[in-house]
Amino acid sequence: GRFTTRHSSIYLFASADGRYVAHDITLDGNSFRDGPRVDKFNWVDDLTWGCAVQPCRYFEIRYAHVTRSRQFRGQRGNDVFGSLDACFTFKF
Repeated sequence: GRFTTRHSSIYLFASADGRYVAHDITLDGNSFRDGPRVDKFNWVDDLTWGCAVQPCRYFEIRYAHVTRSRQFRGQRGNDVFGSLDACFTFKF
């Protein structure tokens, strides 16, 4: 297919995600032995927003910006990060 405006699109997205974390090996330490640990929060949430551009029906590129709540007491602030991904669609 050739590039046409009929198959191109731009869209925005947003989401909120919450989860309960019973055991996080990076914060709780080893699963089988006692070790150093921190006072963590079991409930963690993510707020995500971003945009996507699809210049043709076979290719799309997306950027997402994520703000994650604090995961343990004493953490200086929320974690903030972004991701960029591309999607290619092939028809067989």
